[in-house]
Amino acid sequence: MINRDSSTPMYIQLADILEDSIINGEYKEEDKLPSENRLCLKYNVSRITARQALSLLEQKKLVYTVQGKGTFVKKTIISQDLLKVINFGKVLLEKGLVGYTKIHSFSSKSENKKAQEMLNPMNFNNICNLNLIGYSRNSPIVYYQSYFDEKTGHLMYECAKEMENDGEAFSSYDLYVKIGISIDRISQKIMAVNANKDLSKILNIPLGGALLLLESQLYSSGDTPLEYKLGYYRSDKYAFSIKRELN
Repeated sequence: MINRDSSTPMYIQLADILEDSIINGEYKEEDKLPSENRLCLKYNVSRITARQALSLLEQKKLVYTVQGKGTFVKKTIISQDLLKVINFGKVLLEKGLVGYTKIHSFSSKSENKKAQEMLNPMNFNNICNLNLIGYSRNSPIVYYQSYFDEKTGHLMYECAKEMENDGEAFSSYDLYVKIGISIDRISQKIMAVNANKDLSKILNIPLGGALLLLESQLYSSGDTPLEYKLGYYRSDKYAFSIKRELN
C-alpha cells in the first residue's frame, strides 16, 4: 500500500505496486489496468498521482494507452539471436522480465530414438530425460526436453532441483556450469510445429497452437556428445533472429 510518510513520491510508489502486479502475473499481457478513477478510490490518491503513475509505467514500456479505452499491459516478444548461446535467465533479464524455471519431469530411462542414436549408439547405457518449463510473469513460455547419458543426467537433475528451490530462471546451459562441464559446439535446427494435447496443456495454449521448435545437439571437446535437446517456444512470446552476410 501507499506509505504517506515515505520520502518516495506517491506516484512512484503506486507505479511500483502496479509494476509488481504485472511482473507477478496479476495483470497479464493485454489486460486492462484500473482507470485513473479506480486507482484514486483504491489507493486514496489524487487524479494527478494516478495519471503520473500510469505515465511512468508507459515510459518503462510496460503498458500502452489507447485513447478513450484505457491503459493495457504491453505484450512482450523475446527476440533471441541464434548466433549467441544465452541462458534462459539472461534472455529474460535483457528484456527486463522476471521469471523462473520448474522441473516438469525426470526419467532415468528414455526411449527417444534420436537421443539414443546420438548419445548411446551401441545401446550400452540408459538415456536420462529431464524436462523443464520456463516461466515469465507467471506464464509458461518455453518447454525444454533434454536427454543425457545416465551419469550426466542424474547430475543435471540434482543441480536443477537446487536451482528450482532457489527460484532461479535457468536452462541446461546453467546446469553444465554447475557441474563443471564445458560445451564446445552446438548444432541446431529450427522448425514450426503445432501444439499437441500435452504441449498445449504444458504451455497453456490452444490445441494446435503455433510453436517454434529448436532442436539442439550439444558436444564437449573432442566432439563428445553431451545432450540432445528439444525446446518448444511459444510463437506469441518468442522470435529468433540471425544476421547473414552476402558474399
